[in-house]
Amino acid sequence: TPAAAPAPTGEVLPFEECFALYQDKRYADVIAAAMPALDRYVETPSAGVRLAHEVAALWSLVGLSKQALNDEEGARAAFEEAIHAAAASERSTYQRHLAALALTVGRKLIARAETLPETVGEERIAALRSAGLWLRQGLACAPDDTNLTAALERSRKGLWVSYGQVATALIQRSLREP
Repeated sequence: TPAAAPAPTGEVLPFEECFALYQDKRYADVIAAAMPALDRYVETPSAGVRLAHEVAALWSLVGLSKQALNDEEGARAAFEEAIHAAAASERSTYQRHLAALALTVGRKLIARAETLPETVGEERIAALRSAGLWLRQGLACAPDDTNLTAALERSRKGLWVSYGQVATALIQRSLREP
């Protein structure tokens, strides 16, 4: 769930409006309302802790909304912005969001790779390599997460099997050619 609504400051960010839109599952509207405000209030070291909290919370809502719209890359970028904007004491919340996204995307890519036939080995390899990248990024945020670790190991095993299948197919093809 997103962070609680921040306390008001002299700066006006549309967190409450965006949070209400998010609860109504109007994800595109969350992004449309939040992005102009985030563009105006880019976190700077002199912005203060309260504004940093608000900016991070708004980026988190954008990330959750993009994730709900299946824009995984956009969600990752938004969670990274939330981590960057947050005070050190609040970063773990946004790191957990990023780790959860990485696990979801990694598992989806692994499942996709496992459903592909052996004849498209390069496609399987690409999906599994992508899964590994996502899962390693998740582990960078949550190094002790056993689900991320297990998924990464699964992607590595699948990758080695796929490499072996592609190599075998290449060898067989070369043996058939004069």
